[in-house]
Amino acid sequence: MPEIFEGYKDSWRDYLQHFNSCAGVNGWSDRDKCEFLAVRLRGQAQQFYVDLPDMTKLDFYSLTNAFANHFEPEAQASVIRAQLRGRVRKSGESLSALGASIRREGGYSTHRVNVRAS
Repeated sequence: MPEIFEGYKDSWRDYLQHFNSCAGVNGWSDRDKCEFLAVRLRGQAQQFYVDLPDMTKLDFYSLTNAFANHFEPEAQASVIRAQLRGRVRKSGESLSALGASIRREGGYSTHRVNVRAS
């Protein structure tokens, strides 16, 4: 069973990869995926889902596109910029670990989100 998706605090891209892996292992149809996704949502993600049109909820492609458009960094670029500005190297943290952490915290490559200081 896929983990819970709560919204902005999670990476939609990473969650969708995990969700699709679970769907593949379990042999879910697109309709099954729509239903399982609905029950694996909490918080902001669940509220967003509730407000979607019924037709979107029944089409996995439309449903995942709606979530991507809402929860991917383009919709929250200022939040990501603030997180990256506040990130400091932890005691004992290697530069490569710092770089990996920044990439994870940013969630996406810089070609998708402009992370330059405003």
